Amino acid sequence: MTTLRNKKRRNAGFTLIEVTIASSMLMVVLGMLYSAAFSMMKSTRVQDSMVMLNQEARRAMDVIVNNLRCAQSSTLVTQDAGGNWVALTANTPVTNLRYQRVADMNGNGNALDANMNVEVTQQFRFIRDTNDANTDGLTTTQLVRLNAAGGVQEVVANHISPVVVTANTYSAPNGGVWFTSLGGGRIQVTLVLRHRADVTLPMMVVRLDQIVAPRN
Repeated sequence: MTTLRNKKRRNAGFTLIEVTIASSMLMVVLGMLYSAAFSMMKSTRVQDSMVMLNQEARRAMDVIVNNLRCAQSSTLVTQDAGGNWVALTANTPVTNLRYQRVADMNGNGNALDANMNVEVTQQFRFIRDTNDANTDGLTTTQLVRLNAAGGVQEVVANHISPVVVTANTYSAPNGGVWFTSLGGGRIQVTLVLRHRADVTLPMMVVRLDQIVAPRN
């Protein structure tokens, strides 16, 4: 009789309380796993955003530095409030920089013409694309290089920190890109890029500074 009762108990299965407790424990474990996976996914997206910003900033800085290094220093000018092109003032940041590069324009093998004058290219300009010169719809976060006709020669960088930003975002002085004359022909280039993958993630910010001196 005792053996028969023991067999019945073993075959009775789980009670409702046991099933409820097991289900609750399973839900807790699944919740912890989901939370961990979600946190890892957010961390990955933040890391990807930071890597992208660093790559974008470095690429943009290389473009700017390589161009300014080959520029004719006397052609470095900016626009004043009246729209006139004026020489750079030492230690005064500007966001609109125009220049001409030294180049062999007549194909004689050097950058001097028949009268021994330095040959320079057309005028180029680094500026935020506020007028959407390349018609891509981006007017606050793009740095472009314009040619003499005002067309976009190339997009230098995206994700430039805007001049005016809303609360709880990074506000970069001078709008995230500026050029400062340090005297002696040296220019300090400053880039501030920012990016947020979505509203649930923090704003990632990268700043690069580099000093360049035109060779000519």
